[in-house]
Amino acid sequence: MDFFLGLTLAKRFDGEAPACSCEECQGEPLDRFTSMAQQIPAAGHNASSLMEWARQLPTLDTADRPAWWQQQCRQALDNSALWNAQIQQLPGFTVSPDLSAWAELPARRAAARHAG
Repeated sequence: MDFFLGLTLAKRFDGEAPACSCEECQGEPLDRFTSMAQQIPAAGHNASSLMEWARQLPTLDTADRPAWWQQQCRQALDNSALWNAQIQQLPGFTVSPDLSAWAELPARRAAARHAG
């Protein structure tokens, strides 16, 4: 759950990038956005990834959304650790302080806040 340039992904994955299942990529690897010629498909990937979340949010009860977001952030932290173990490169995929904070802060339920 972060933005990396295609060249960065290509270098870090060294030809073994995972396939992306978003609407734009449809199973293509994430390391293919390495030049300005792929700028539009890369933007499509970014938009498609965000739209997956945007489609999920309305299906959740408002009170459950903070916990859902926290779970997305925790999963991203776990995934970055797994990818770093796989690629075995420094600096690897670094995690932003915001992502770490969102993953660790207690997710408050909206209903509980408004009950008092």
